[in-house]
Amino acid sequence: MKNDLRLLRFIRLIRPLRRPGTPWRRALPAALPTMLCAALLAAAPASAAPTAAPWWLDDVWRDPDRPFLYYGDPRPEPGAPQPESPQTPSRQTPPEEADPDAPKDLATLTRMEDVRREYAARLDRAVMRPTEENVAALHEVNTFVLGKSHQFAQIYDRVRIARPEFDWTAAHPSANFAAVEINSRAEADAERFMKTLGRESGLVFLGGPDAALNGLALGPVRTFAHTHGFELLVVATGARVPGGDAKPDNGIAQKLLALQPGRVPLPAVFLVARPGTRHPALAELAGRPVPAAAGPVSVSELTERLMRLFAPLIEPGNAAPLPSRRGAEMAEGSAWGSAAGAFNASAPSTLTTLTTHRQP
Repeated sequence: MKNDLRLLRFIRLIRPLRRPGTPWRRALPAALPTMLCAALLAAAPASAAPTAAPWWLDDVWRDPDRPFLYYGDPRPEPGAPQPESPQTPSRQTPPEEADPDAPKDLATLTRMEDVRREYAARLDRAVMRPTEENVAALHEVNTFVLGKSHQFAQIYDRVRIARPEFDWTAAHPSANFAAVEINSRAEADAERFMKTLGRESGLVFLGGPDAALNGLALGPVRTFAHTHGFELLVVATGARVPGGDAKPDNGIAQKLLALQPGRVPLPAVFLVARPGTRHPALAELAGRPVPAAAGPVSVSELTERLMRLFAPLIEPGNAAPLPSRRGAEMAEGSAWGSAAGAFNASAPSTLTTLTTHRQP
């Protein structure tokens, strides 16, 4: 404002010099002192003011009205609402979702189902993308599972030893000296039961369409029947059966196979109870033949199969004897809860009743 007043005064002083007809030489000396004073007064404040920086040194990024690259923040108009600050966003930003393929922290897994799922996921990643990171993650979960297994095995054995009612080896010893003695006694008892079956039942061997297979299967059956006193009937249904006692099929094969719930491949051997038998193991058959084996089997295998077929169900608990060790009870009949009584040794032969209805 002060500079403007000085400028007006200066213009008033030199205005007479601009009038037409004003002699320059007379007016100029009179006005010169005044003009010098006004110039000095106008220059005095300018010299006192700080010098402005040259325009080429200005920082364009500090100018909100810079005209290039991008536009600065617009200056708010008077009365316009102020924008929200970054600290108070208008809407909440959702947190970043965790990577579903990232391995989970094993310490957070509390169920075996979760452990199995995590193991399968890491195994898939290691196989499909065998990087060092993925394989290391698989090793980590494998080590975790092995550690849990070691801990479980230790506590399991500790509880089993401290609680004898849970110890299977208390009634079924695993020590060699005891196992050998018990197994030897069990084999002798099984032989007793086989002889009981030999007195109360018979065997029927049905040959198949392969003569070589018939010969391999019939040999052990003959030895088993002779050893335990079984009456044996050999029937040739197709191919030749070795031995002079083989009989042609007169309908026996069809009758035996029709009584089975499924298809029985030949050659096969069946056990048929004697009519009128009072032994509990055989009386429950009600005349139904039992397939003892199909195809070639050894003598010991025949014994084991018949023991498993006729043994009563194992009772609950660790002290219950195994089927293979109940031969003495099975021979007496007490294994089924009641004594068998006297066997009906005078009853007619089982195989005779099967072969007398029609002769070839």
